Amino acid sequence: MAEHTKLAEGTRRFSEAITAIEREAEVPRDAFDAVVFDSVASYCRHMEMEEEFFFLAAEICLTATDWLELGAETARYNPLSDVRERTRFKKMRSEIFDWARDGRG
Repeated sequence: MAEHTKLAEGTRRFSEAITAIEREAEVPRDAFDAVVFDSVASYCRHMEMEEEFFFLAAEICLTATDWLELGAETARYNPLSDVRERTRFKKMRSEIFDWARDGRG
C-alpha cells in the first residue's frame, strides 16, 4: 500500500502542475518536465513490479472461475469500458497532442 500512496502523491503533483499551466501560471519548463518524468517513471516501475510479481502470483493462484469473476468486476469499474469516458479521454488526448503541435506543450 505504501507504493500506492507514493503513486497517489505523484499523481497529485502532476495534477497540480497541469492545473498551474491551465491557469497560465509561470511554471519553469524544467520543473514541469521533472514532475512529468517522475510521475511517468514511477508508474512504469510500478507496472513492471506488478507484471513481475503480482500478476505472476495471481496467474499461479487464481482459478479460471476467479479470472471470470475478476473480469466481470473490472468491467463494472473500468472507466474505459464506459463510452462517455472513452470519448472524454480521447478528447483529452487530442487536446494534448494539439498543444504539443502548437508549441504549448
